[in-house]
Amino acid sequence: MAVGLCALVFALAVGGVAAWRDHLGVGHSLRESVVVAAALVGGFVVAITEGLGAVGELHFVPIIGCWLGAALALAALLVVKHRELAECWKPMARFEWSERVLIALFGAVVGAAGLLAVLCPPNNFDVVLYHLPRQLQWLQQGSVAHFPTQDYRLTVNPPFAEFVGLHLMLLSGTDRLATIESWSAMVLTLAAVSLVGRELGLSRKGQLLTALFAATVPIGFHEAANGKNDWLVGFWLAATTYWGLKVWKSERIPFAQSICAGLSLGLLVLTKGTGGVYAVPLVLLGGLGLAVRRPRGWMPALLTVATLAVLPNVGHWSRNFIAYGSVNGKTFGLDNERHSPAVWTSGLVRNLGMHLASPRGAWNRKVDKYVHRVHDWLGLDVEDPQTTWLGIPFKVEYHPQQEDFATAPVHAVLLLAAILALILHLLARRASEWSGLPSLARPANEKRSWLIYLLATCGGLVLFCVVFKWQPWHPRLHLPCLALGGVAFGWLATQTRMRWLTPLAVAGLVLSVVPVATRSEARSLGPDGLNVFTTDPDRLRFFNRDTLLNDAREVVMRVKAKRPLAVDLINQEPSPWEYPIALWLREGADPPRIGYFYPVAGLPTAQPLADMVIDVASEHPPEWIRHPQTRIVYRIAERVGRFTIYSPLLAGVDPPTECDQPVSRFGIGTEPPASR
Repeated sequence: MAVGLCALVFALAVGGVAAWRDHLGVGHSLRESVVVAAALVGGFVVAITEGLGAVGELHFVPIIGCWLGAALALAALLVVKHRELAECWKPMARFEWSERVLIALFGAVVGAAGLLAVLCPPNNFDVVLYHLPRQLQWLQQGSVAHFPTQDYRLTVNPPFAEFVGLHLMLLSGTDRLATIESWSAMVLTLAAVSLVGRELGLSRKGQLLTALFAATVPIGFHEAANGKNDWLVGFWLAATTYWGLKVWKSERIPFAQSICAGLSLGLLVLTKGTGGVYAVPLVLLGGLGLAVRRPRGWMPALLTVATLAVLPNVGHWSRNFIAYGSVNGKTFGLDNERHSPAVWTSGLVRNLGMHLASPRGAWNRKVDKYVHRVHDWLGLDVEDPQTTWLGIPFKVEYHPQQEDFATAPVHAVLLLAAILALILHLLARRASEWSGLPSLARPANEKRSWLIYLLATCGGLVLFCVVFKWQPWHPRLHLPCLALGGVAFGWLATQTRMRWLTPLAVAGLVLSVVPVATRSEARSLGPDGLNVFTTDPDRLRFFNRDTLLNDAREVVMRVKAKRPLAVDLINQEPSPWEYPIALWLREGADPPRIGYFYPVAGLPTAQPLADMVIDVASEHPPEWIRHPQTRIVYRIAERVGRFTIYSPLLAGVDPPTECDQPVSRFGIGTEPPASR
């Protein structure tokens, strides 16, 4: 019921934007109203989260009060403009049979992803390691202030997706809506990228092809149901691109468009670290467009965009700076340690090469061999730890069933072909203008808009390869650029000479997502993976490891029977079983305070002494452990499978001299040493 209020507010916001479109400078498109409403609601979420968190009041009553107030205010606006609302959207022209086929395929893909999101609890490795645990800590302390934790990622990572998840978790009392959030972000992204296509002059069929291209990205189908935040990055990137295109075309910049552009850019940066990288070309292009063209109202627009891009991030940046001395906090050694054209080429070749994987092992070995030859020509080591995360060997493999490694070979080939064709088309048009010959058939929009689109899409990906070391799980970080790249495919597929290839391309796109839907190791609609119809939700959290599941339930039962006031957790491997235990411990009346035994990250604030400590799945836990701050010693009380329960040492018992457990988990205590 409470969560329905959030959906009602968003729907009212969409209606309000449509009803007040003449004052806001918004067109008659439902999609444009959705994009504007998303920016406004996103800003609202950040404002009330930071505001209530600043006074320690992130609790159910204040939160639902804010959402109820927003609903009443928006309803009042709609009452004032109820006549305009009835006429806000024009009826659409009749769909052709080919468009109906595309809509059916599009609906099937999005519907299948939504079904997985509804039936499967969040069980992605990263989601249960730091996306959801930080929300539990915020709920516990009533604010989004940094807290002592073993894992830097619980504090330093941009938090917008978790802000939204916090509201959903608080209002619903469950984490099951985390997957609905990622699926909703997917739907919003599809609307936004098709809107970018419309702005570039694509026909309705071209816009449908754009959305289908984005919806069928294999890693995107995984992420639509696993609670991660890359679809949100994709949405804000597409929305910011849309507003950037409008800036370059407008003779006058409406104030409302400046607000939407600024909020979209700010929320892109606040969602994920990669968002800031993808935002750089858009910032440069948008600022250049305002400064060079100087349309009416350009200076207020520039100031508005800059202010709203920074404002949502001020709270998070300040917390990071106070705790770590940097607005970015800790980087975990992910940034490239060397920079040169050869190094940048290396990153681009590897990031593109991994998407050329296929089910044929012989083909994969050929691509892998080619990548190594390129590195030999560049004089670089393909496994150089200065440009490769932990020196992990590069290998081209096709694993559609793995949610962090699923590549997009069909999409990569089509996108490369589309971008090459588009560049050649623009060059040919330019050559005809220089030669004085009759102009070639031109895109339905200005060539400048297409150049901006290409720079935003390709420039973001190139900059990504420049900034970050190569990692084998980069395909999920490529998702925003792949989704936005669907516009180029939509253009190519609707060109007269290429239309005969469109059915083959569409078939390839849809077929590429079938193994993801039916054989996923984390959640599957078919019998070959972890089936969501026949598997209990708790078993889905533990990936069908019934022994671990039963042991975890037993540990929680034993701990809760002793009614501790505070419980600390140790997770050395790291292991995804920490979060379910913390979640179950919080259930019921008077739950214990949940913390971390090694609070080596975040602010060194005092916290209650733990009555019990749970070591999560360490294979050989030590008998004695000592808290690094209080120096209190704990001893093993009992073991349940891979889980260990520690209790404080009784008075009169002398601990051994050596009883300190080392910190070994990634991201804890210190960054990985740089390779020099």
